[in-house]
Amino acid sequence: MRLAGKVAIITGIENPIGHVIALRFAQEGAIIAVEGTHDGLIAGRLVNEIRGIGQQAMVLQGNGQDALEPLVQSALAAYHHIDILVNAASDADLHDTEHAISDEQRFKNVLRTDVKETFMCCRAIAPVMQ
Repeated sequence: MRLAGKVAIITGIENPIGHVIALRFAQEGAIIAVEGTHDGLIAGRLVNEIRGIGQQAMVLQGNGQDALEPLVQSALAAYHHIDILVNAASDADLHDTEHAISDEQRFKNVLRTDVKETFMCCRAIAPVMQ
């Protein structure tokens, strides 16, 4: 198992990419901490699925930019280190190509989630990963 003992925080587990990454990392031995602010039910199901294959997993609760530090601290309190951050959260709808670029509000949402929130997660976690 290539990731045995590594702690991974994974955002965006509501979308298929984040979900699959979390499962694959768990299969490779990683301890998984998922951000469950948008859909706690999906996060809870994923954590149970990961635990079902014999790996440790937890849901990190929080909401928005102000919750990033508590999310990091919760993971540190539980596992004492963080090795991997996967920012899989996205507001982009790759299937709706007709409106993907033409809708300004959708574009702003994509920038907020896919760029700003990714940056904020990296900024919150980077100091403890060094």
